[in-house]
Amino acid sequence: MDAQRLGNEFKSKTTIVFNSEDGPLRVETTVWSATDKYIQIKSGILIPLASIIHVEF
Repeated sequence: MDAQRLGNEFKSKTTIVFNSEDGPLRVETTVWSATDKYIQIKSGILIPLASIIHVEF
């Protein structure tokens, strides 16, 4: 995943818009890891790939 590479190699932040229980949220953060179902951001927070609306890097 390109966003993960940006975070790990270049310490660059990614903007992620995703659906939550409270509606769409937007975060600017570093993506630490990615699996086939989730991305992990700071503090061990997991965002399901299915809830992601838009990623900008």
